Amino acid sequence: MSFLFNFGEPDLQATKRAPAAELENDTETRKEYEKQVSEHPATEIQQICEKQLHSKLKPKTYEFGQHLLTVVDTSHLENLIMKDEEFQAILKSSHILLAAHGHSDLVTGSYEGGLKIWECAIDLTEFIYSGLKDLKLNMEGKHVLELGCGAGLPGIMSAKIGATAVHFQDYNEEVLKLVTGANVKFSLENQIGSSNGCRFFSGDWCSFQDLALGEHLIYDVILTAETIYNVDNYEKLHSLFDAVLADDGFILLAAKSYYFGVGGSIAGFQEFLNSKKKFSFEIVFTTSKGVPRSIMILKRTND
Repeated sequence: MSFLFNFGEPDLQATKRAPAAELENDTETRKEYEKQVSEHPATEIQQICEKQLHSKLKPKTYEFGQHLLTVVDTSHLENLIMKDEEFQAILKSSHILLAAHGHSDLVTGSYEGGLKIWECAIDLTEFIYSGLKDLKLNMEGKHVLELGCGAGLPGIMSAKIGATAVHFQDYNEEVLKLVTGANVKFSLENQIGSSNGCRFFSGDWCSFQDLALGEHLIYDVILTAETIYNVDNYEKLHSLFDAVLADDGFILLAAKSYYFGVGGSIAGFQEFLNSKKKFSFEIVFTTSKGVPRSIMILKRTND
């Protein structure tokens, strides 16, 4: 997932694929590189999953009831990033390469776990398939936004079960190209018309909000998983919710009960929502398997 803010356009000539070993061993080079790659305003990604890239990816399958989602095997992808020179050359910048080299889910200022399928994303995908009917809700004909999408499983499932349009947003352009776009192709290419309504946006939430408002993008459903881990980002996330959710729309938010080290939590975000008085909320799913996790549904208040 990717949730970083306040940046401009990077100098791509100055940051062309710094080698992972150089970034790892040279503290000053790494700091300068991270400063540059963090500058990345929201933009729509038009070219997703180039043929030469897609042909090298190894798929794996997740089963959700009657639906199979075929997605990139990210462990194999990590090996490609590390070892395949042609694959590395596709990368415009090397923050994902650095993350793979360090076997890390986080490179401060540039990358936050887009190569990993997180537990809450699995929870949310399963709930979209099996839990919406209990709330007398559905995805048929809906315009859907998945924020901090990473692998994009919840958005892909929404397309599988009838969403008219699904837009995927992630901080990293490379995540959208290497993972999200490939997963959409793998999972939806045989479902006529399903991928036609898919769009992909890189960048932070503040600049994406500006882009969405400029294009008059309004969504019936917003999906997001693992995006409340840092309390410093609550205001930005809430502002985006308020800006682009339809009046009668709903939000499904999946998260761990508590995020150690950064302070985010389900209870803390609920308290924040109460202070803003814009959205009502209800816990619609909980599990104590592994780390305790929940899914909340948010709707606009009547005030």
